[in-house]
Amino acid sequence: MTKEAYLKAFLGALEPLSDDERRQLRDYYEEMLCDGLEQGLTEEECVAQFGDPVEAAAQFREEYSQESGAAQQTESGLVPMNRPAGEFHTLNLTAEDLRIEVEPRREADFRIVFTPDPEVDLIESEERDGVWYFRHKLKKRLFRGLFGFFRRGDSVLTVQVPASFNGTLLIQTSNAKIHYSSIQNLPRISLISSNGSVEAENAGAEDFYCKTSNAHIRLTKLQALSGGKLEAVTSNGKIQGDGLGFGQVFCKTCNSGISFSQVSCENLEAQTSNGRVDARDCAASRLISLISSNASVIGENLQADAITLTSSNGGISVRDLSGSHIALRTSNASITGTVRGDMREYATEGKTSNGSCNVPNLRYPDQQKDFSAVTSNGKIHVDFQP
Repeated sequence: MTKEAYLKAFLGALEPLSDDERRQLRDYYEEMLCDGLEQGLTEEECVAQFGDPVEAAAQFREEYSQESGAAQQTESGLVPMNRPAGEFHTLNLTAEDLRIEVEPRREADFRIVFTPDPEVDLIESEERDGVWYFRHKLKKRLFRGLFGFFRRGDSVLTVQVPASFNGTLLIQTSNAKIHYSSIQNLPRISLISSNGSVEAENAGAEDFYCKTSNAHIRLTKLQALSGGKLEAVTSNGKIQGDGLGFGQVFCKTCNSGISFSQVSCENLEAQTSNGRVDARDCAASRLISLISSNASVIGENLQADAITLTSSNGGISVRDLSGSHIALRTSNASITGTVRGDMREYATEGKTSNGSCNVPNLRYPDQQKDFSAVTSNGKIHVDFQP
């Protein structure tokens, strides 16, 4: 079934529709179709993923009716949008289909800036046990129930954080972007979205957590107060980290790549599938572990006690690795590059099939370092450079 045929059946089952609702539906299908075509699907294959048009319309009508009723029931519980009178150590903010901006504020008071639409937005605000709960909900979700997301255009909620605040920020939205900038010295930051990107820059925290799906995560110039952990998790989206300084850095995605530059930490771990991992100018006191599948792993100017680069069906390319324990492993691809140091200091292992290998299998007594390069159906050529 073509897109036009699907839309005719689906829209016919939903009549009557306003011109605006009809336009929103068409915009949605155009975007989803473009995404599918970019992944190599045909128009018919993309449309098939939407399911039967009549059944989809029935599902939408049922869910929309339930959500409209729920919104009417909770409307009487609307709480004005304001800061709680008492002291609080944590802001727990949740929103639906709203872009979130988190920024510093020169004045001493904490502010949330947002102009709600009384026809669409429901705001709840309360303080309990030192936690400020700020909730934004949609009274009418329109096509979100069917499609999983609905874009509200330029609707933005801004969180303004004074320098005197040294508590925890828990920020969550759906189907929209979160942007966090220039706030220092907080113990914990959590930024969670779905179907929206997460971006953070020029900030410091003891623990920094970012999560989304179907979108990218971009982290720039983030530093821990003392050690601390940075964790970034997404799916179907790229993770990019530049200028990071934490005790632990862990990043995970799938169907997309991960890239690092100028990271300083104790442990640096990155894991993906069907995407490239690229790390340059990174130093870890203990471990650097980069893992991919069906894509290449690239390491340039990496320093750590232990360095492990792993792939399958993807090449491993390295330059200027420096470490006491280095392991490079893949399959059906080559391993090439350079390692800093004298090969005689390392117990070495080189193993491949159906390819050349310039790394010998040698081990001598009292060697404190080891190097291993293993692949299949690919060559191994790694040079040691003192």
